[in-house]
Amino acid sequence: MKTLLTAFDVFPSSKGASAHIAQNLIAIRGFKEEAALVCLGTIDDPKAQMEDGLTILRCRMMHPNFLKRTEIFGDFVWSTLSRFGDGLTSVHFRDIWGGMPVLNHVAVKRALKIFEVNGLPSIELPCRYPALARNTSLLNRIKGMENSCLSKADRIITVSGVNADHIVSRGVAREKITVIPNTTDIGEAVPAHPGIANGKKRILYSGCLAPWQGVETALKAYALIAHRDDVTLTLAASNKKYLKPHSQLIKKLGLENRVEIRVALTKEYLAALYASSSFSLAPLARCQRNETQGACPIKIVDSMAMGVPVIASDLAITREMLENGADGLLVTPDSPRALAVGMEGLLDNPELIATLGRNARKNFEIKFSRRSFAEKLREVYTAN
Repeated sequence: MKTLLTAFDVFPSSKGASAHIAQNLIAIRGFKEEAALVCLGTIDDPKAQMEDGLTILRCRMMHPNFLKRTEIFGDFVWSTLSRFGDGLTSVHFRDIWGGMPVLNHVAVKRALKIFEVNGLPSIELPCRYPALARNTSLLNRIKGMENSCLSKADRIITVSGVNADHIVSRGVAREKITVIPNTTDIGEAVPAHPGIANGKKRILYSGCLAPWQGVETALKAYALIAHRDDVTLTLAASNKKYLKPHSQLIKKLGLENRVEIRVALTKEYLAALYASSSFSLAPLARCQRNETQGACPIKIVDSMAMGVPVIASDLAITREMLENGADGLLVTPDSPRALAVGMEGLLDNPELIATLGRNARKNFEIKFSRRSFAEKLREVYTAN
């Protein structure tokens, strides 16, 4: 075991984080002889898996309290380091819950320590658990852990320039940070996609249904164009969380027979949905998570890889990924009317859909390809 990757996520799963972990492992295995992943797991997942030079060790103590789960996972990482730490040349951690034991364990004192910052819990948790926004003591303690990981890590990876700017604002030297956007293997080649689903033009939303994703805006926008009989909206949800309020809104808007919901799809099934879609949506809400932190939404990367144009909220992170009118459309965030206008404009212009789709695929090859991802990750691991 030469490289250890820690992730406070269930792997594998249908979430975007799982896809990112998989791409990390593929890239690392490409330039390392052996690697291991320490992650969360469900009771149905094996505690340990070993195949083709990759070891997966799962912490399956899924306590209902989030903070208790982080403590259990930290202990699991610590015990793993105690067993295997002396054989590690590098440790790559995706969150502070695995990072704190990594940075404090004597067994990996000489190993290269890489902090991959996709999201910071002091920003993420108040979005997920609004009551935490009032617990300033806890958030300050978490922020202190983040700052410790940022300062003590040898190298930092993040997925966007927006997030890199935020990390620099926390006192980290910019030269310590490498931006490596997300990648995907959903579309290895551009399929021919007429954008027709059962005789109707499909609009696709893919991903989680959390409030910051703006699915409510998408539903209200679709209601404004629901008079059109030639259009269907598909929600490809990564899981059932947050599904109930959206189902209630669909009923309230009278869209029960116009919106289809599909949950926890395989990569192949999701690719087929993209292939039969005219365009996809990324209606990100204005909030600290999307504006201050800025991620690199897998849904946008997937759509570009499939040659399917995206209509996205006009935020710094989406402007970093897309050029309005060239390979996608950017519209006012949190505005159902602006999104509806954008959707109708594309639905009535198939030539524009085709042009945006071709350009989106070209942009994917330049910025988000697996080759580019692997090369940049290798540079982080091998730089002097």
